[in-house]
Amino acid sequence: MRLSLSILVPAVLALGLAGPVAWAQVRAGRPPQQPLQAPDAFAVLDRFERMPPPQRRRFLDRLPSERRKQFEDRFERYQSMTPEQREQVRQRYELFQGLSTEQQNALRLAFRDFSKLPPHRRPLVRREYERLRTLPEAGRRARINSDQFRGRFSAAEQQLLDDMTRLLPPPPATPAAESASK
Repeated sequence: MRLSLSILVPAVLALGLAGPVAWAQVRAGRPPQQPLQAPDAFAVLDRFERMPPPQRRRFLDRLPSERRKQFEDRFERYQSMTPEQREQVRQRYELFQGLSTEQQNALRLAFRDFSKLPPHRRPLVRREYERLRTLPEAGRRARINSDQFRGRFSAAEQQLLDDMTRLLPPPPATPAAESASK
């Protein structure tokens, strides 16, 4: 399954899943002076999965048609994932939620820029991103500043890769990776 810039899927998924609940709160007449709290996207998802079909229909019927379609599409995509993929999405969502608002906004912009890349360039940029993110900071800097890197990626792609690797922490070390490095 293709997960566009794997770390950003949770952001998109979260925005798509939490939004309908916030909209339902407004439609339910929640007082405007009370700020809307965006619920945890996975709490909404878990609750929706447990609902019987009639309750699901009522929930979906409360949403504007475009929002409903987005929710249904994202829910279907989530349902088609393996348990391992679902766990990865949840972990990435938590990582995204732990970032500052500025970092989250910068990642949203980076995701927008990534989606504007020509389709044939996205896999190359995605693979390079995954490679860069596993390198220590010094190795990442050296790779980004290398002639090979500069020759392979456009200025916009270089900037996107640099931004993404600066904004996102490296993946957690696994026990196998730690023992291999000793």
